[in-house]
Amino acid sequence: IDAAPGIGAGLGARIRYRQPDQACVLERRDDDVVDVRFSDAQWAVAPGQYIVFYEGDICRGGAVIESARA
Repeated sequence: IDAAPGIGAGLGARIRYRQPDQACVLERRDDDVVDVRFSDAQWAVAPGQYIVFYEGDICRGGAVIESARA
């Protein structure tokens, strides 16, 4: 995720094509790692999948998932 915009609350994320945006909060862990915390539990998130972040209709960025925790 690029710079400060999008870090914090008010974002939606998609892990699957055609999935509705899922409310989430991003927390920067270090320069290369961002933790994503979803409001609701997500089903079958796996390392290697892509996650794309939206702020309304604006795509704010995306990343490859490194690990998933319950």
